[in-house]
Amino acid sequence: MLIFGVLMVAGCRSAQPEHYSTALPEAMNTYSGVPAEPEMADDFVALFQGLSEPDWESRVRTVYAETLYFSDTLALIRTRDGLVEHFRRLHEAGVALELSVEAAVADGPDLYLRWHMQSRFRAAGRNVDSTTIGMTLLRFDDSGQVVLHQDYWDSTAGFYQHLPVLGGLLNWIGGRFDG
Repeated sequence: MLIFGVLMVAGCRSAQPEHYSTALPEAMNTYSGVPAEPEMADDFVALFQGLSEPDWESRVRTVYAETLYFSDTLALIRTRDGLVEHFRRLHEAGVALELSVEAAVADGPDLYLRWHMQSRFRAAGRNVDSTTIGMTLLRFDDSGQVVLHQDYWDSTAGFYQHLPVLGGLLNWIGGRFDG
């Protein structure tokens, strides 16, 4: 009952954050992009394979445009400086990511990447190794920088299920739908 009460109070905030399901259609109109080719993702993939490298910040500034749309389903960001700060917080928290892109498909201005990700982070004082799969939609501007980045992945399996209390609750709810 306590958990239910906490969730109800948390859900009653007066200002709801912008959600990617409503922000993405607007961003797709704003950032029409240029015709995409699979090799346009090379710098993007190299960035995410080396986010723990000392030059990660300069690489973020090279790969992403100054004004952008970025959503990894956990954060919705509109500027490159905001994205740098997001990655800085992850880096300072000790989050490590390993990304393996399995396929890249271009369709007009849209470039879709199918990937497998290993992540390491700390939750409730313990180290967590998490594996997840997902897809990323990218669009690029005339200079080849990313202006639109939308991830599609199971954030419950990749992150939330590893959190105390919330993870157990989500696993219980998911188990109610198992056949």
